[in-house]
This record gives sequence, structure tokens and C-alpha cells, in this order.
Amino acid sequence: MTGQGGMAVLLIIALITVTSVTGAGPIPFTPQEEAQRDDATAEIANLPAEDQEALPTGPIPPIPPCECHAHGDVRYVTCDGRVFKYNTPTNVYGIMAKSIITWFWYVITRQEFFDDTPKTRLSAVKFKIFSYFVIVDYKKTSNPDGLYRITVGNDYVVGPIAVLYESLGPDTVVPGVKYVGSGFNISIIEKDGDWYIQVRCILLPPVLFDIYILVARHCLQLHIPPIWQSRIAGICGDWDRDPANDVVILDRWPQVTAPFRRFP
Repeated sequence: MTGQGGMAVLLIIALITVTSVTGAGPIPFTPQEEAQRDDATAEIANLPAEDQEALPTGPIPPIPPCECHAHGDVRYVTCDGRVFKYNTPTNVYGIMAKSIITWFWYVITRQEFFDDTPKTRLSAVKFKIFSYFVIVDYKKTSNPDGLYRITVGNDYVVGPIAVLYESLGPDTVVPGVKYVGSGFNISIIEKDGDWYIQVRCILLPPVLFDIYILVARHCLQLHIPPIWQSRIAGICGDWDRDPANDVVILDRWPQVTAPFRRFP
């Protein structure tokens, strides 16, 4: 995902991301989806105050999902298609995306130095909703068969719920579903000729929360459905379809001092 070819791919993704679906209007919720939303809202009311947030009411904007990226050392693509590079320090965490008001859900990253240089790259990512979370630690070797550690946990449970070790190497990858539970489906999938660890939230109805991340090498992709358009904050931007106002100098928010919210 580096070099001129990688940047060309990023620019294509950026153009696709900001192109609307022509000829379509806002999509209303079905009665079943409205009922699912009401049930989810009732569940959210039982969360701590800092995690409670009103779910989007609809209708669903007629735009493609957000495909936000963090690549290699570290290059970003926002929901609005802004492409930029920023060498994120190791003493802070990057808030890739979160619910706009509270910490109801979020995706944050940790960085590390590499190649004996001041350059940094992603070393871990945490995806959390309610009290449930998944942390993926990237492999620590240049060997493509190196192992990624996947930790499933809950803020109210002592210790991990599950710990998995997976390889994405061409000779050692084993595709398929690896874990289902605690609000997540964790799988190894193939996309565009590459293998990825996919962490998909299954805690809420897909129309409201079909949010998932893809992890490979030292890269991260976030998929956020249109219902969250203009209701997110973080490095992925405000998703208001204006790339010019996305933050590209990450010397403060959306970076936070480590450790943060039980992410060591």
C-alpha cells in the first residue's frame, strides 16, 4: 500500500467516497427498522452517561458508506476523501472515528517507531461499542506469516474474554469466521487479492450499525454506513462532504494522550 501505485489507489478510493448515488433520494426506515432502533435506544439508556448517545433517526442519506483509511507510516484518507500524511507520535492515540457527542462507539489506534527512524506506524487498533471491545495488535515482524493478536474484552469483565492469534501470510492464512460473540464477528476475509482481519459489530441492527474494520500489515480500513453521515468525529473527519475542512495537522484533537479509556 505504499509508493505511487498505492497513492493512486487511495485517490481512486477518495473519489468514490465523495461521489453520491445519482437519482436516489433519502431512504426511510422500515417499520421493523424503527422498532429495532427503539429497542437499541432502550439498551443505550442503561449505559453510563458518558457512553449514552441518541441513535440517528433517519432517513438514510443516499450516499455511499464512508471508507476511511490509515495506511503504513501513517497516511490517511478521510470520509470526505481528503488524503494526507502525518507522523503520529507514540505517546498519543489517534481517534480515527467516534460517535459525535459521547464515547458510545469509537475506533482508536496506537503507533510505534520502526526501521530505527522517527517514523511511526500503526501498532494496534481498538474498536469499542457499549462496554464491548476488540483490540488487534499488528504483527511484530516483517515476515508475512507473522501473527496478529486479537483480544476480545468487556469493561466489566476482569481479563480478556478471548485471545486469538492469526496469520495473514499467503502460506499460513486460514480464512473464515474466527469468533462470534460479545457484540462482534471476527473473520479472515479476502478483498481485492489481499487477506484481512475483519472485525464487524453485530450488536445493533445493520441499518444502524453496520460498522466494521479491516486490518492488514500496518494498515486499517473503516467502513461506516451512511446513517452516521455528519454524526462522527475524529481523524476520519466530520463527513459533511467537504474535504477542505477536514483536520490534517493532528497536533491535538483528534489525538489524545495515552493511555486512554483502558487502552494501555
